[in-house]
This record gives sequence, structure tokens and C-alpha cells, in this order.
Amino acid sequence: MGVIMALGIILIIILIAALVVYMIGLWKVFKKAGKAGWEAIVPFYNNLVLVEIAGLGWWYALILILSSIYSPDDYNGIVIVFSLGFIVANFFVCYNLSKKFHKDLGFAFLMFFFPVIMFPLIGFSNEYQYDASVVVSENGPIDSNKVNSNQNQNYNNQNNSYDNGISNQRHFCSNCGNQLSGDTKFCGNCGNETK
Repeated sequence: MGVIMALGIILIIILIAALVVYMIGLWKVFKKAGKAGWEAIVPFYNNLVLVEIAGLGWWYALILILSSIYSPDDYNGIVIVFSLGFIVANFFVCYNLSKKFHKDLGFAFLMFFFPVIMFPLIGFSNEYQYDASVVVSENGPIDSNKVNSNQNQNYNNQNNSYDNGISNQRHFCSNCGNQLSGDTKFCGNCGNETK
């Protein structure tokens, strides 16, 4: 019995430590996105700010908050709806955030499945820089083709406007959102050919 209690205490300590590291990482991610770090530790409000940072519509924050507080007394179909809503909204946050950090779909999956590792990694590493200028869909991957075509149009418009031979706008890859330098033919992040 004593061994089981000791293992239980060790497990609780590990879980608390993981939660603390995750919250500190989230604090740092919020700071990189230009938000106050304390917003990351306020329950429910942090969902609203995270959705805003990801560039999603406000209704995704509502889905995350409602699915977090809803606890029915008995099993029914609404539990499945709330659970699926939570999973979808969470993935859409990760998808858009990965774009804002100039990363791909694989990175979004890592953020979704391993948030306790990925958010501190993003927060503490200088390699990951938040770019608010990256255009994302307010519906995550659902409207991403429309956003990519808009980015292509913006890229073409920017390409045609030169001031003294130097473009006055920044250029981004239409595939991953990575900032391009000069007249680069291929994106250094995903290898996509630029137009």
C-alpha cells in the first residue's frame, strides 16, 4: 500500500511540474505574440486570447470554454458533440499558430498532440518567432485555399509595386507563410517554388 501511495505522489508531482512548465511556455508564447504573459494563466480568458493570437473567429473560444465547463450527469449525445468541438477547435488553434510561426502541418500536429512539450519549446526557443503579418483563415484549415489564393494575389500585387527598384512590401511563401527575401525562386522553409 505504501508503494502505491508513493507512486501516486510521484505521479502527482510530475503532473504538477508538467503543468507549470506548460503554463510558463504558454506565457512566453503570449509574450511573443504581443500579449501580456499573465493572460496565459487566467482560466477561460486564456482560451479567448489564444484564439485571437491564432487568428481564428471568436466562436472557437466559445467552443473551447463551453466544452471545458460542460459536465453532464449522464451520458448522452451532447457529450460527443462537445468533445468533438473541443478537438476540432484545439486543432484549428494549433494549425493557425503553426502558420503564424512559419511552420507546416506536421508542426501543427506536434502542437496538438504534445502541447506540454511544444508550447514551452516555442516559448523558450529564439528559433520560433511569431509573425502577425501572416494571413490565416478565421476558420483554420477550412478556408486555407482561399487564404493562399489571396496571399498569391497580394504577392503579385506587391511584386508589381516597386519604389526605386526595391519592393516596399514583404513577400511570403504562398504554401507555408515563410517570409521570402528578395527575388528568391524557392522557399527556404518548405521548398515551394515562388511565383
